[in-house]
This record gives sequence, structure tokens and C-alpha cells, in this order.
Amino acid sequence: MSNQTTRIMLRLPADARDFIAAQAERNTSSMNSEIVRCIRDRMEMNAATGIKFGDPGPAAAGESNPRGEAFNGER
Repeated sequence: MSNQTTRIMLRLPADARDFIAAQAERNTSSMNSEIVRCIRDRMEMNAATGIKFGDPGPAAAGESNPRGEAFNGER
């Protein structure tokens, strides 16, 4: 694993930002650490289920996400 980091600008819905802030406070960590933790958790979950980075995923097949929303690229 690389020690390099990349800066990105991230826009979050207010409820997601509030969740991350609460988790950071609860875990006495930074919001950045909580965002990285969420991404790493998803990476581990994908690895455990055999999903590889770069797989087209359900969006390519027109399936729904876990919240039941269609993957159609629209917001």
C-alpha cells in the first residue's frame, strides 16, 4: 500500500456531513479519517464478496442500488 495521498474536493449532502462529523467525534478522529474508513470498509466488503476494482457493477446492468434507486447516472 502506498503512503502517497491525493487531495480532492468533496461535496456531501448535509446529512452525510453530519453523520461523518458525529462518527469522527464518537471515535475521536478527524472527518477525513472517517471518510477514509468508510471507503476502506467498502473496499474490504467488495474484496470479501469477490468484487474487483474496475468491475462494471450493477450500473452497467441497470440494476438498483441497496436503497432501491435505479442506477441511471441521474441525480
